[in-house]
Amino acid sequence: MAKDKFEIRIVKDEGNKDLHLASMSIAAAKSLTVFIQSLTKIAELQENSKDIKISVTKGSAKVALEAPAKKIAVIEQQLKDVADNKSKNKILVNSWKNIQQTISANGLQYEAIFSKGGRNESVIDVLKQKKYFQIKRKARKKPDYSLNFYTGRLYDVGGKKVSNIHIELKEDLNLTIGCSENDIREIVKYIYTNVTVALWESKKETGKYQFCDYYSNEDEASKYKDLSARMLQIDGSVKQKEVYNIIDNCLHDNKFREAKKFMRLFNHKTADPNVLRMILVATKSVKDENEIASIRAEIKQKCVDAIGEIF
Repeated sequence: MAKDKFEIRIVKDEGNKDLHLASMSIAAAKSLTVFIQSLTKIAELQENSKDIKISVTKGSAKVALEAPAKKIAVIEQQLKDVADNKSKNKILVNSWKNIQQTISANGLQYEAIFSKGGRNESVIDVLKQKKYFQIKRKARKKPDYSLNFYTGRLYDVGGKKVSNIHIELKEDLNLTIGCSENDIREIVKYIYTNVTVALWESKKETGKYQFCDYYSNEDEASKYKDLSARMLQIDGSVKQKEVYNIIDNCLHDNKFREAKKFMRLFNHKTADPNVLRMILVATKSVKDENEIASIRAEIKQKCVDAIGEIF
């Protein structure tokens, strides 16, 4: 009994002429290569792929993936999931996307068919849809931390094993704030004076604070508090563009300290990695600037931790 299969055939070349393996244009040869590579990856993702075969039919420019009926049914469903933006498998989505982009790109004519039990079903319209396939995005979780601003008297810093900052807001109300040794070196000059700080505050653990930044006067504190509030009101590409523009304007005027303090508002594990990446793009030309280098390196590491290696 013949196996079920999925096959892609290049029907016509750029000149609307029939295609054969023995005589192909460069564009057709490139397309055939993409199809072979992509179908091979799709086959490798299947459970027990030893009974899946990839073939190129002699005399035509046709690539086929042949497999038992149940596996072809699985692969067909996987394509539907990819087309409906339901798949989280990066390799699978990119393999179908490569096929999709090739079919859409170079003006050749194609057929794409699932053959099941002797019946053929075309999926060329699925592969020619204008919106390119993409991985299903994870539902964004509500952040476990919020960025809050407090003003109080800095009365102690340090710690032998764990670095902390201690601020008295009012009598019998003190905050113990986790921080780095570098944070202490910066803020210690305000010891025994009032200072405004921005803190990452846990929503799950009452009284757990992580240092974000400090401000030298009320005007500066008000400025970054307003910017923080503004960032909560926008999202997606609008937010990314505004973050880029704010940093770019600072750098254009050589206001590196202002750029640094704005960047620190996003220097947290819960920050949107797309925003972090935009910060890296905006500061790439000044990545070695003394005022920028350290905070940029921290943000880059958080971005890598979230989405993997970047530029």
